[in-house]
Amino acid sequence: MFAAEEAPRLLTAPVFGYEIPVYATAKVHRDHHIEVARSLYSIPGNLIGKHVDVRADSRLVRVWHRGQLWTITELPEVERVAIT
Repeated sequence: MFAAEEAPRLLTAPVFGYEIPVYATAKVHRDHHIEVARSLYSIPGNLIGKHVDVRADSRLVRVWHRGQLWTITELPEVERVAIT
């Protein structure tokens, strides 16, 4: 049954590997920035002094405070590198 019905519908495996994102907690500094993976990102001023949760990968940096998404930063094509 598998060979007859399901096998023809299988897609080929992707040529690129799965990217493992970086998860971090960062404190918003007085200059409205957080530091994640040795890079600085701007954050709204009303979060100064608060801790935020961050998810960063090679394309986007997402920032949450108390479970609410506050900002998404798309990295320029030039800066897109593997975050380790």
